[in-house]
Amino acid sequence: MPAARSRHQSSSSPELARIITKCLERDPENRYQSAKELAIDLRHVQLNSQSPTASPPYTVRRPALSAKRKRLALVTSLLLLLLVGLGLWHFLPDSSNSASISASLPRDKQLAVLPFTVSDGDPQKVAFGAGLTETLTAKLTQLTRDPLLQVVPAPEVLRNHVDSVDAARKEFGVNLVLEGSFHTSGRQMRINFILVEARTRRQLHANSLTVADDDAFNVEDAVISAAFEMLGMGTRLAERAEQEPHRTEVAGAYDYYLQGVGNLQNYDRRENVDNAIQVFQRALGLDKNYALAHAGLGEAFLKKYSFTQLASTLQQARDSCRTANQLDSQLPAVHTCLGDLAVATGNYAEAAREFSLVLQHEPTNDAAYKGLANAYERMGKLQQAESTYKQAIALRPHYWATYNWLGVFYYNQARVHDASEMFRQVVALAPDSIRGYSNLAASFMDEGLYDDALHAAQRSIEIQPSDDAYSNLGSAYSCSATTTPSAHSRKPRSFLPATLCSG
Repeated sequence: MPAARSRHQSSSSPELARIITKCLERDPENRYQSAKELAIDLRHVQLNSQSPTASPPYTVRRPALSAKRKRLALVTSLLLLLLVGLGLWHFLPDSSNSASISASLPRDKQLAVLPFTVSDGDPQKVAFGAGLTETLTAKLTQLTRDPLLQVVPAPEVLRNHVDSVDAARKEFGVNLVLEGSFHTSGRQMRINFILVEARTRRQLHANSLTVADDDAFNVEDAVISAAFEMLGMGTRLAERAEQEPHRTEVAGAYDYYLQGVGNLQNYDRRENVDNAIQVFQRALGLDKNYALAHAGLGEAFLKKYSFTQLASTLQQARDSCRTANQLDSQLPAVHTCLGDLAVATGNYAEAAREFSLVLQHEPTNDAAYKGLANAYERMGKLQQAESTYKQAIALRPHYWATYNWLGVFYYNQARVHDASEMFRQVVALAPDSIRGYSNLAASFMDEGLYDDALHAAQRSIEIQPSDDAYSNLGSAYSCSATTTPSAHSRKPRSFLPATLCSG
């Protein structure tokens, strides 16, 4: 076996030799864990063989000799033909150069970034991957004011348990999905990316890179650059995203911070909240002046307070948020922490001030808009709440979620016709949105438009069956025999419940 490997290495690139060696490993755990992962690596080598100047990110190569490049292309092509024979070609993207990739991207991009998967399932790496996903999503949202690109917030993806291309299309109506995975070997981390067209599941672009796993800064910068490139966005935006300060000089502290953020993405489980507290505290053990980690710790204590209702836990949250503010009052995350703290203590006027400060720094922050509008609504300032939702719509007019927020607000204010108009906008922007059609069915019922309600509920079920849609469908059938729906008073929800019928 060693002799065979030597022949591969002498006639092909080191990258292709690594791929072949990995395929021939005796231990199954050291081989490729999926055909998709192998396909990504092969496509990467093929792209480099076609372009003499191309080289993988964060690596340096000598110029290849012409004959050697031909052998490399031949070997790679043979392996790709093997994939075709195995019926695995659909794992590869259709385009082989950046120009054709850009041309294949839709003009209006509705994007969901799925949580990065980890090959070995290590809990710390899973948390790191979730934190990296949230950070990438936030960077894309913050740095792209272009209305032609709309990004689903990472908390929405996790809250709705979306982990596949089909689920992202049906839940959010997106037309693009970015999938990522990474695994470590020694002190190296290999990260794979795939950009997929949601409706056809056709892969538009794939990329992979290898970075040192002990430098979280480098990992994040590499991921951001690769994602921006795949989306056909300008390099200036990518460079701007990379140049934004990490707010700590200690890479290990930032690693723990990302793990904490990742754990908080699944805050409905108490053990995740406890893990978040632990890793934020470890980050502060490495850098006691790390304002972002103090803010993250404050959020984690607030989540724990929702479980315990202990005054001591609330005080820990208060101390962490205030310490973060003392260290860096310009951070949006600090004011988010203070705003959430104010909501938890019923101080909605203070919450409104803090969320307003967040929006001064991050005008595309979805959570801040929702927090501000909710604070106004709790204070009875309904006009200001409505205005806040409309500001969010004006800033991102091609993003369906802001219309859904305003629709739910109208629905809870018994302005059902206005609610229906908003939900019509939702399904116009996201034609495969199951919640858009389900909510439209609920508002149609309150308007007495039972046939329209039936069609909307049925459409939601056709896309993907859900309890809410079936409930609304049943209510629509029942209401069709009555004249008026009963009055209702409900808390805002992303999915509207079925309308109850009188009689």
